[in-house]
Amino acid sequence: MVSLEESVAAFVNQEVIGLRRVHYVGPDGEIYPNGALELRFRAGNIVVFDCSPNGQDLRLTEGPWEDPWAPPLDEETVKFLEESGRPRVFDVSRVSPYSRLLGVISEAEPGHTVDGLGEVPEIVELTLEIANSRVRLHTEAADELFVDIDGELVDCVPPSIRTSTIRQ
Repeated sequence: MVSLEESVAAFVNQEVIGLRRVHYVGPDGEIYPNGALELRFRAGNIVVFDCSPNGQDLRLTEGPWEDPWAPPLDEETVKFLEESGRPRVFDVSRVSPYSRLLGVISEAEPGHTVDGLGEVPEIVELTLEIANSRVRLHTEAADELFVDIDGELVDCVPPSIRTSTIRQ
């Protein structure tokens, strides 16, 4: 895992050329609005923002999102996923409002909080200025990654995703 603090400065002047969002898809096909966000840069690197396992910190990993339920799967796991649903990744590069985030990052600013013991500052949000839009990635101790674009919470699944084919 890459330290978000160490990586933030490296985002400035990089061009975002692709975005994918991970959404949980229930067994009934309902697509839930929150989940990891993957950025692909012209330089070839890819990063994924998500909520850390502790449910409150922002996590950054290098490389594309990896499906934790990728085949091969045993019968019991397949049945579990059919009954429970699973995360799926969607290309949102050309989907509004995400499409406004294609372009060069001109600013990257982490937001900190202090843990319950008052000792260790944790990064719980990151604000990026990309192509004249501001995106705020934040967790708010909710065990989910939230995305705000130009001050508006992206709390719905864009219609073009709802009607798209869910990739296996």
